Amino acid sequence: FRRQVLDGRQQALKVSANSVYGFTGAQAGRLPCLPISQSVTGFGRQMIEKTKQLVESKYCLAQGYPADAKVVYGDTDSVMCRLGVPSVAEAAALGREAAAWVSGHFPPPIRLEFEKVYR
Repeated sequence: FRRQVLDGRQQALKVSANSVYGFTGAQAGRLPCLPISQSVTGFGRQMIEKTKQLVESKYCLAQGYPADAKVVYGDTDSVMCRLGVPSVAEAAALGREAAAWVSGHFPPPIRLEFEKVYR
């Protein structure tokens, strides 16, 4: 039950944040303020770049991992990595590990969440 409440709260905050971004980014509207919307996208880009740097510097041959990880995609709320392991189980385990490790480099409540493996 607690998880459902927290998930609902998280969803409400996400909708609110998206709305603020939307109405401040619209040039013709009641509250246009491009610096606010630009700062949102700027912070998002910085977080994606930091995530990419962290993943690719740790999950590599030089650090004892089976392959050099490569971030192949990143946008507002997701980052996809090619981890170079042969099985779905290994990719899932590394994905969970990476999400937890990278999350430790961001201030709370920012937290990466492993979702799935694509083949």
